Amino acid sequence: MRINRKKIVDYWGVLVIILGSGSYSFAHKSYVPAFIVMLLTSLFYLYYDKHTVNKHRLHTLGFVYCLIYGGIIFVNRFIIHTDVLNHSWVSWLFNLIFSFVIICRYPFYVFKKIYLNVLTVLSIISLIVFGGIELELFTPQIVNRPGAEGQYMEFFFHCVGWNFLFHRNAGLFHEPGAYQYFLNFALIFFIPEIKEGILKRKEKWQMLVIVITLLTTLSTMAYIAFLGIISLIIFFSKYVRVHRSLGPIVVLLLLGLFVIAINSPIIAQKIGENDVGEEHISKVTRARDLITQSEMTLEQPIWGYGIATKNFANRNYGNTGGCIGLVNNSASLGLLWLLIFLCFAYRGIKRMQLGVPTILVLFIFILIECNENFVDLPITYLFILNFLNYQRINVDTKIKNNESV
Repeated sequence: MRINRKKIVDYWGVLVIILGSGSYSFAHKSYVPAFIVMLLTSLFYLYYDKHTVNKHRLHTLGFVYCLIYGGIIFVNRFIIHTDVLNHSWVSWLFNLIFSFVIICRYPFYVFKKIYLNVLTVLSIISLIVFGGIELELFTPQIVNRPGAEGQYMEFFFHCVGWNFLFHRNAGLFHEPGAYQYFLNFALIFFIPEIKEGILKRKEKWQMLVIVITLLTTLSTMAYIAFLGIISLIIFFSKYVRVHRSLGPIVVLLLLGLFVIAINSPIIAQKIGENDVGEEHISKVTRARDLITQSEMTLEQPIWGYGIATKNFANRNYGNTGGCIGLVNNSASLGLLWLLIFLCFAYRGIKRMQLGVPTILVLFIFILIECNENFVDLPITYLFILNFLNYQRINVDTKIKNNESV
């Protein structure tokens, strides 16, 4: 396939969305490189698309979401809560604006094809790095965490451990639980093609790479979400609709896979206790965040405790981050934000025409969003903001003919 300028421009936007969504070297260690690249990319696309896309942008409900969300943040920051510890609200707004500029220039069926191609390449590289580290063919570099205790272990822009090796595939991200977002989202985008059996040969191989990579993350949430996606695909596939007797067999098979996954050494350790009765730090941290920040949401249901304010930090016992994005944001901005977010997420998923009940996909989406604080990163806005259109078009022909997106 011939590489041309138009294709490079389109692929670049998708790559920046992925890298800008908390990737280890590009955005996690320091947000400055991501901010600069995302800003320049936004300005470039505003110029590049001015005769084709901009005229559509202000008419989308995505723009309405930007106004509502921006208004909530503005009121929260400058009227309700002024005792801020940092200016993280700026990055929240910037990610929203960047995502809006980039996402609304792509037709959904063009974007997901490019997304799959880019993610497949990144997955292959991550499998090579992961395998090389596990076989001791590669030697990771140890670097100190900026502004925090502890160390990172990295190799070729990949985070392979903190104070010790993960022995899990984290890809370009700071931990495996973050990587699974991108892998599971690729599966969600292609639910219609998978369940109807119309994947092309290349896409079948790409999906195989995605699934293998997902399994190497050894992430509890990755496995739960993956089984949920697979369940939707199987129960609503044309094969089960025709052969209803397969239903009980499928249920037993999925239950068996779930039991096997839960009892795998890594996940069993995270869910249970070790030999001296200590619970895994991941379980403790997420349980604490869920309980504490849920209580905070109920205490301040309208406007929350504010974004990175002193009151938020004190009530949350000094933890200003939060592992569970949905409850962290609801504790910061209140139930009004959460209701608006879920309504737009439902609408965004419905417009993707996945061929399965929207409410079930929304439930899986909520589960995935409870694994990391990714709510305000570009990857999550793929489900919230509007793509240019959601028409089923011949993507291969469109790209080959260098047509405008």
